[in-house]
Formats: sequence, structure tokens, C-alpha cells
Amino acid sequence: MTVCNPTLPTLLLGWAVMSRPLTAEELVGVAEIAERLGRTTSLVHDWRRRYESFPDPVAELRMGFVWAWPDVKAWARSTGRLD
Repeated sequence: MTVCNPTLPTLLLGWAVMSRPLTAEELVGVAEIAERLGRTTSLVHDWRRRYESFPDPVAELRMGFVWAWPDVKAWARSTGRLD
């Protein structure tokens, strides 16, 4: 996938249409979430399975799920996983 304009007003990824603008840097997979929160990828997978409040992914690609970082960041902050 090539993103020509990383600040599209609506972004189509797989089956999800985003209703807010996101930059390419705001789209994250498990590895990026783990890195940004200083945790392991296996822990991020555990959070996704254990907590219904973990944000829904915005897309599913062959490589895995993609989340909006602002959603994950807000969840992490609200659950004490990010200062």
C-alpha cells in the first residue's frame, strides 16, 4: 500500500473508513505499540485478548491489525499504562 497523501480527510484501509484525519505515523501495528509503550509485543497481544476496552483496530492487513495511535495512547493513559 502506498500512501500518497498522509493527511487524507478520510482514510480507507481495508474495510475501515476513518472519520478523522490520521497521518501515516499515527497508524500502528503491535510492534509500534510495544515500542512506544516500552512493552513487549506479546504483552500487547495479551491486552488485546484480555481487555474489551482495548481499542478496535482500524484495519486488518495480511501482516496483521492496524490501530490508530491516538486511540491506543488514550487507552494506555486511561488504564495507567502510559504516564
